[in-house]
Amino acid sequence: MQHFFMLYRKMKKFCQFLFFDETIINELPQDDHRLTYIHSALSNIQNDLLKIGKSLAIFKGKPIDILQNLTTENQIDNVYINHDYEPYARKRDKEIYDYLLSKNIVLKSLKDQVIFEKNEIVKDDGKPYVVYTPYSKKWLDKFKNSTPISYPSEKLLHKICIHQYSFLSLSALGLK
Repeated sequence: MQHFFMLYRKMKKFCQFLFFDETIINELPQDDHRLTYIHSALSNIQNDLLKIGKSLAIFKGKPIDILQNLTTENQIDNVYINHDYEPYARKRDKEIYDYLLSKNIVLKSLKDQVIFEKNEIVKDDGKPYVVYTPYSKKWLDKFKNSTPISYPSEKLLHKICIHQYSFLSLSALGLK
């Protein structure tokens, strides 16, 4: 979160587009609790944003197709995404990187969905753990010795761009 907060603080305006990757969600049950929770949390954010004349945009599809449409319809200089380490996601993000590079659009992948990045919890020799128990002990120790930081992102809401895109419902996403 820190990295996104620092970026948003420096920007004049930014748009937040959330993609539900159909390759992933089409493989999940329609009542997947994780997706229902995520959509519920996004709905709460959407309701707060609507009160100040802003909104989130949610898309379902193949991220490369969504980005191609967005870059055709909008002037986009930079795209920021969360790091993702899954094999499918790495392949998808490489395709996105190559497309954006061809359009002279900068893609930056930032820490956001984890507390510690893969290179922040390593053995004393700098190599990654291959056994979970020592990794988990080091992770917990580092976590206990860290202080959570609050980022006042609510002070940046005025920078969110106004757009014409939809906030898709659960049913529009193919979910229950």
